[in-house]
Amino acid sequence: MSPQTNAPVASVIAHKITTPAQLRGLALHALRTPETARAKIRADAIPQAGLAWGRAADPRDPYAAFKAHKRSTKAVERKGAPICLHLTCSVSQSWITAEGALHDPDNPRNTVLFEEARAWAESWAGEGAVFAARLDLDLDGGGVVDLFVAPLRLSREKQVISTAKALKELQLGIGDRVEYAALQTSWAQWCQARLDAAIQRGERKGTQKPSPAPCGDATGAQEATAHPEPASAPETALQALQRAGSAGEDEDQQLRDYLLLRREVAAYREKPKTYLPPAGIVPFDAGMMLGSLAQPWPIILGMCSGALEVLRAAANLGITVDDDRKRFAASKVYFPRYVDQAYLGAVLAECGTICAKAEALCKTVVLHNRGALKTPLDPEAFWPFNSAKTLARHRKRIQRMTPKTMQEIAPKSAKKKKPAGAVARKPPRPPRKWSWE
Repeated sequence: MSPQTNAPVASVIAHKITTPAQLRGLALHALRTPETARAKIRADAIPQAGLAWGRAADPRDPYAAFKAHKRSTKAVERKGAPICLHLTCSVSQSWITAEGALHDPDNPRNTVLFEEARAWAESWAGEGAVFAARLDLDLDGGGVVDLFVAPLRLSREKQVISTAKALKELQLGIGDRVEYAALQTSWAQWCQARLDAAIQRGERKGTQKPSPAPCGDATGAQEATAHPEPASAPETALQALQRAGSAGEDEDQQLRDYLLLRREVAAYREKPKTYLPPAGIVPFDAGMMLGSLAQPWPIILGMCSGALEVLRAAANLGITVDDDRKRFAASKVYFPRYVDQAYLGAVLAECGTICAKAEALCKTVVLHNRGALKTPLDPEAFWPFNSAKTLARHRKRIQRMTPKTMQEIAPKSAKKKKPAGAVARKPPRPPRKWSWE
């Protein structure tokens, strides 16, 4: 059912947070620090204006709130799994402005939206799962609530953070086709029940395929046989992407992440020896300019922002650097060719090396200027740990698999051709049968 014309629409965007570094970056954006974000604060607005709640002393700091949440619940993280969800729940601005200004903290619709967004997330993620929430009123837009959710589930008598189980339970309860579509449906239903019955869910994008004739419709079958459609031209890559992108609004982010990884894999395939991950917004030379009182993390995140974007895209598709020893089994869905899986592993290892080097460099400079360090810190001791060894292993793997021609290896089932003049080996003699009679 498509939403009515001019009716307010409810929508939600979900991102899986896989590393504490991502939470730190989101915290810097929320705190409006000068080094981050280029946040589009309105000229007449007070920075950090808005509604906020969190488990930390500063309600706008999701990183500190996450640590407080873990301390209070004694929860543990699964290795390689997301540590929390970042949900942005929104309602059309027209619904907010119906009872007041869009950026007015006293507007009752801003207040009720903020409260109901938290209540909705805890209705399916579990009581106390939301550890930070924020509704910004200093930006150009409005009607958007940022939620940070860490669902807890019992596993072997321990409280474990499990975003996958919470989303799967929601999907089964709603009965929708995928988890993110279930999030959209659930948020829209909650808004209709708690905020305004006129609020509609965002329109699903159709596949634009003609509906088949009903079973038993002989007339339609005869017409199709008598007037066959002309053969269409082969589908281009652009048309395939457009068709895939129109499958649903929830798959748009997944498609963008896949295209980003595919671009990096192609770049590595073209120049494997000189490949570099995407550059960050802060050059590496900036790390050498840090003083003894400087906060290194804004510079670290800026230096490796391009590499973190690649790692985030992979994590959204279920491919994390912790799956390295498993040869990124999750990548088989998106990169069926074995050679592309090897290139993807090398790309993620390159990005991980950039992150480790950036953190080691900045912390070395700061500690050296404070007089607390004489020898440089080893990048191997920073996340992702042992990144240089991992990268060397992936490079050797590619060299063994694709020596000079950089071609894909032959499948294991292919038979090797015997060289000319080779002597056929005789089959082994069957074992002698013994009898005691």
